[in-house]
Parts: sequence; structure tokens; C-alpha cells
Amino acid sequence: MRWRAGGIGAASLSRAMTARSTCDRARARYQAPIGWILAFHGGVILWAVSCGVVLGMRFGASWNPGPLQVAMVAFVLGYTAYFSAGVAHRAEVLPGGVLRLVSVRRTLTVPAREIDAVEGPPLRVGFLRFRLPREKVYLLCSKKHPGIQGLVSALAEENPDLKRKRV
Repeated sequence: MRWRAGGIGAASLSRAMTARSTCDRARARYQAPIGWILAFHGGVILWAVSCGVVLGMRFGASWNPGPLQVAMVAFVLGYTAYFSAGVAHRAEVLPGGVLRLVSVRRTLTVPAREIDAVEGPPLRVGFLRFRLPREKVYLLCSKKHPGIQGLVSALAEENPDLKRKRV
């Protein structure tokens, strides 16, 4: 079987090579360990289920919530799930000073010049916070990991006005 230029095989091969070369050209990259990702999201799920159980027991034991109270509890649980799905677990600085953050909910690509500050966690493990003009983005990390140090250094090279705290 011969490979034909312009056929279906050529298009998929071209996309695969482009994706691989983009990954290989990343100046700095960090990936949170899978155990940390599972522990974080598992903790959020455990918290939501335990809140539901406690509220269900209260509801069954003569607590009669109105529709507004049920809506408030549902809103808090939904907002927590939405926010936790936005916590990034992978980050990389691409050529041209572009930071790409990947989370369960979305992939965010932002130029390094738009990042106002990077704040590390107060403990060894936690969340690295990127302050952007319109939002804050969090990355699950260990601040002593060499990948985090390389990531912040690459961002500082691209953005000399970048403020760093606890990194």
C-alpha cells in the first residue's frame, strides 16, 4: 500500500505531525501527577455527596426547606463543581510567549504579556494562581517542581513586568 499525497492519510498524518511538533516546541511545561488530579476531583465529589447526605437526613428529620433554600444549596454545589472543573492540571509556554492551560472544562491560551502576576501556594502543594485582566486561573501544582520553576522563568522572560509571589 502506497502513501498518497493529498489523500485522507496525508491529512491525518499532517495534523498528527503538527500537533507533535507544537508539543515538542513548548519552552516549558508542567503536568500535575494523575494522583493529585484524582484526589482533588474526588475530594470535591466526596464533599458534594456528603453535603447531599447530611441535608437529606435533615430533610427527613422534620426540616422542611422551602424552594428557595433548595435552590441556594443546589447553586452552591453546582458552582463548586463548575469552578473545580476549571482548575488547570497542565500548563505549557509555547513559542511566542503564549501560555496554554488545560483543565477538565476548557483549554485557555493567553499571551504572557497579559498575565499580571503569578502567586504560588503558601504550602508546598496547592494552586498556582495566574492573575489575568478579567479573571484568575488556578493550576494544581507543587511549587518546588522543576517544571513550575521553568514555567515561571519562561513567563518572566516574556513579560518583564510579571509580579511573582511565593514562587
